[in-house]
Amino acid sequence: MNIERKHTAILVFSLSAHEEKGRKNMFGRHQNFTNKRTFELLIHLTKKTVKNSKVDVIWIGEKEQKGNSFGERFTNAFLQLFDQGYEKVIAIGNDCPDLTTAHIETAITQLDHQSLVLGPTLDGGDYLIGIHQRNFDSTLFGTIPWESQKVHVGLITMADGLGLQVSCLQTLMDIDNFQSIKTYIQSKPSSIFAFGMGQILCWFVDIHQDSTSKIKSIFLLGFQFLRPPPALPIG
Repeated sequence: MNIERKHTAILVFSLSAHEEKGRKNMFGRHQNFTNKRTFELLIHLTKKTVKNSKVDVIWIGEKEQKGNSFGERFTNAFLQLFDQGYEKVIAIGNDCPDLTTAHIETAITQLDHQSLVLGPTLDGGDYLIGIHQRNFDSTLFGTIPWESQKVHVGLITMADGLGLQVSCLQTLMDIDNFQSIKTYIQSKPSSIFAFGMGQILCWFVDIHQDSTSKIKSIFLLGFQFLRPPPALPIG
């Protein structure tokens, strides 16, 4: 590893697909298989993205997360990596199909010159947060309105209050609900995520021909015309 990067880590803050399927009901509470397979696909894409990042990658899932609220657990995850000796931590989740290794490389480079690097999402959140240990205020970080549409504004406000220089990456779409899946696939029908969802939903429609659920309605966007690549690994 490049000696300049040995103190940089990618924090993947991600619940397992099993846990995610109950927390975010993309297709309804009774579609456990489809919900779980959707998150398996998203996690698979995240693993591919970080695989070639050339820095340490630490996954912190539900078994490793400490705290009562999302803010506490997320803050403690940063503190855990700083306590392990990392000076720069770049956190990502599992819900941004368009996140690439190039985005992470850019964030790593920008952290050499900036105090805080953010990857904003279209819905007001951030798919990536990178920060130096010396600039990390755990008290303020924990009070950001996490899991809301004010995350990005909250982080910018925090940075302004601390006098931090901020660099923002390209704005991307994240996947939070059924509507975001529809919107994403309508805009990028040839993407890997769309192909993967095509596999999942083709299976569902094949065995539920009489389905009138959300799953069939999103299938009717045009998945029947997609030919996903063979044996796309998920999980």
